[in-house]
Parts: sequence; C-alpha cells; structure tokens
Amino acid sequence: MKKYFLCICLCMLMLCGCSFSGGNGGETDAADVPGSVFSGRVAAVEHDTAYLSGDEGGDLISLSLKEIAITNETGDTLAAEDVRGGMTVEVAFDGMIMESYPSMLSNPTKLTIEKQGWDVVGLYRQAIRDIYEEDPGLNGNTYAAFDLKKAANLTEGEKSALIYLVGNDLKLETLSGTMESLAEEGYIDEENLFFEDGVLITIGDEEPDKEGNFSFDIQKWRSGIGAIFYQDCRATWDGEAYSYEVGGFAIS
Repeated sequence: MKKYFLCICLCMLMLCGCSFSGGNGGETDAADVPGSVFSGRVAAVEHDTAYLSGDEGGDLISLSLKEIAITNETGDTLAAEDVRGGMTVEVAFDGMIMESYPSMLSNPTKLTIEKQGWDVVGLYRQAIRDIYEEDPGLNGNTYAAFDLKKAANLTEGEKSALIYLVGNDLKLETLSGTMESLAEEGYIDEENLFFEDGVLITIGDEEPDKEGNFSFDIQKWRSGIGAIFYQDCRATWDGEAYSYEVGGFAIS
C-alpha cells in the first residue's frame, strides 16, 4: 500500500509539472494546482513530533510540529501542545512522501484538527509498558513481538504505530506475528515452547460502547511456564485520555 501510494504521489507531481486546462479553455499555471492532503489519526506526540497513522494500510508518518500552521476545522489557530493522541487530522503537503521509516511528508504547510477521537494507541502503549515491567526476569534481551490480530479497536496504521512506539519505549527490536508464524520463522522454539531472545505480547479486545469504554485482555509470553496475563481489563475514556483497571491477574 505504501509503495502504491508513493507511485500515485509521484504521478501527481509529474502532472503538476505540466500545464492544466482551465474551465475557460485557457491554461492554469502549475503554481495554482492544489497540493495533496494526508488524512489520518495522531498515534502519539513526542518532543514536538507527531506520529500519524494513515486511514488505509499500515502507513506511519513522522511530522514535526515546530514550523507548521496548526488550526481546528473552523480555522482557529492552535499550538503544538493542542495536538493529542486519537485526534483525526489532515496535513497539507506538496504530494511527495519520503521513503524512510516512519515516512515523512515533503514540505508540510498546515495541520488541521478535525476532531478528538479515542486514543487506543496510547492506552495499549501504557498497558504494554505495565505488563512488561511485571516480573522483568521473563523478558528477553532482543525482541518484543506482537500479535495484534484480535486487537479490533486498532486500524492497521495504528497497529504499525503502536509497534514502532513500544519498540522505542523498550529499546528492543520489534516483530509482528502469531506464535505459530514466529515459530516458523525460527524465533520461537515450538517444540520446547520457548522464546529465547524475547517476549510475545498478545492483545484482544471488545467493541467500545458509545462513550468509548471497552474491555480487553493482554498477555506477555516467554515460555510455557513463563507468562503473565491481564484479563478482563476495563478501559475508560474521559474525553482526552484512557485509564484502565485490571479485572484479573494470572502468572505461569
């Protein structure tokens, strides 16, 4: 999806290099052609940098908020500290996306906040840090792997953002996959049920109610006799951020 979108952007730039026919049969200068808009959701804001997950696919964008106009949908001027996780935004830029990871928008000029949404990435980022700190002797030294197939309250872009951010938090390399697929790739010893160099974090959730509150489970697994479970956790949205309570705790 990322490569496909990049190709579209490059084609748009090529078109912008040509003249365009105006409605009056004349020609429109390339400078008058509108730029592109990236639509997505704020996954996190750190040190004046916003991490944006795309509406489609697993796109993850890094955007500096230092020298960009920030407004709400009615045009009121806002500051970088007004940008929070969960917000739906649009960013005007020149149409080019730089191929780094996270990707970067070329020459962004304006970020428009459309609405405050539920910050599920922020919630799960905190829950992962909490369970990772439980019995740190279980943790491996190299990898944090994630099975988010049943995390239905995250988009594919938000899953990518969560994995990237947690990898930075824990200073570990990240992997994505199920226990079976990680075993097939040689990371997990399936016969002895052991993840020698890391842990596998698995999250599953239920559909939110109209206020954004929902239940979820999260587990940290290292081996058949080394795992921690937070069960029936209840996430509560206060309008700006989530908090959660663990319903049940188990360790093996």
